[in-house]
Amino acid sequence: MANSTDVVVVGAGVVGCSVAYYLAREGAAVTLLEREAMGSGASAHATGSLSLLGAEFTPGASFQMARAAYSEFREIVPELESATGMDLLY
Repeated sequence: MANSTDVVVVGAGVVGCSVAYYLAREGAAVTLLEREAMGSGASAHATGSLSLLGAEFTPGASFQMARAAYSEFREIVPELESATGMDLLY
């Protein structure tokens, strides 16, 4: 374990893991903190806005965020599967 860190991310849900992943990918030393297991909290219910099923389909920030999250996830799946050796079942 590293003796120092550049960034501490509190919460290892979809958003926290994503923030930690992108910062680490850019070279930051990141410490990710979670009270329980990664993804054990609300992420299991909200899926980080990855589903368009619950999105508001009127013009505005909510729908734009849902579309951006969905698009980004589709693009990053192969990278995550390669880095982890896991099938994300996407």
